[in-house]
Amino acid sequence: MEVFMNPNIDIENDVLVKCDDISIENLINAQQELRKQEMELDRKIEKVISI
Repeated sequence: MEVFMNPNIDIENDVLVKCDDISIENLINAQQELRKQEMELDRKIEKVISI
């Protein structure tokens, strides 16, 4: 289970489970962090595949 936690947002398995009084800026920051995590996972997968 992948969990993304932020003081205002909780996302579990690609589902928004909590969103408290959040600004567009916070949503953009969360989106950027999720993209970063996705890219890290893609790199790990590519590394495993190349072995």
